[in-house]
Amino acid sequence: MSNLFLALVLHPGVQKRAQAELDAVISRDRLPTFDDKPRLPYIEAMCKELLRWQVITPLGMISPQHWREPKPDGPFRKGVPHATAEDDVYRGFVIPKGLIGRSCAR
Repeated sequence: MSNLFLALVLHPGVQKRAQAELDAVISRDRLPTFDDKPRLPYIEAMCKELLRWQVITPLGMISPQHWREPKPDGPFRKGVPHATAEDDVYRGFVIPKGLIGRSCAR
């Protein structure tokens, strides 16, 4: 949401055009529904652009201030959970196939 507000503050013309599209398609009588989506191409493009600005899933990034000395277990290393493809044994621990855990590259 913060990216949406930032984008609208930085680009007020976008907000005006999006509001004009909403007013033309649904007026102010109701909220938009998924059935309105095909008639709201500007709003759809705006949503896609917001996702491009800031993805909603962690993709294993490290905060720029920690590039020199990343801490594998630190709060800045995040990732999408992974599942084991087959049974494995690590340091005497059995890891069953399909177990889902947090990614932690070292």
